[in-house]
Amino acid sequence: MRLKGKVTLVTGAGRGLGAGIACGLAHAGSHVTIVDINKDEMLKTSDDINKHGYKSLSILADVRDIKAISNAVDQTIDKWGRIDAVICNAATMPLISFESTSPETWEEILGSNLTGVYNTIKASWDHLKSDDGGHCISIASRASLLGFVNEVAYCASKHAIEGFT
Repeated sequence: MRLKGKVTLVTGAGRGLGAGIACGLAHAGSHVTIVDINKDEMLKTSDDINKHGYKSLSILADVRDIKAISNAVDQTIDKWGRIDAVICNAATMPLISFESTSPETWEEILGSNLTGVYNTIKASWDHLKSDDGGHCISIASRASLLGFVNEVAYCASKHAIEGFT
């Protein structure tokens, strides 16, 4: 996909891999919507993009909340009139053994890592289809293929992302 003038929404773009993806997309010419749950980190990524003359939109949202993600998609459409791609990068990875994983922790990890992917793609699906086809990219992990003692829920969520996407 040629990126000049395209519009990409990236979840979990406040730091780490997501921030790198967002900055790389902007550098390649894409307008970028940065979605993150951490305001300070999100604004840092936005500042990194904007100080180089590229365009970004920052939206504070939790990917576990379909209404919040739908709002982020709507704001993206309002600003740039389209959405060409979503990159589902938001994730949480507490290092915790299976024995210590409570049902609430399990739900939190799968909610962020798997349901967040569903919510992001679902909220943007009609827009992606209407603009001559869009792209949905979900970030998995080597952990999707290997098991790690202190990453049981994380590994399960990343394996499910591969099946879903």
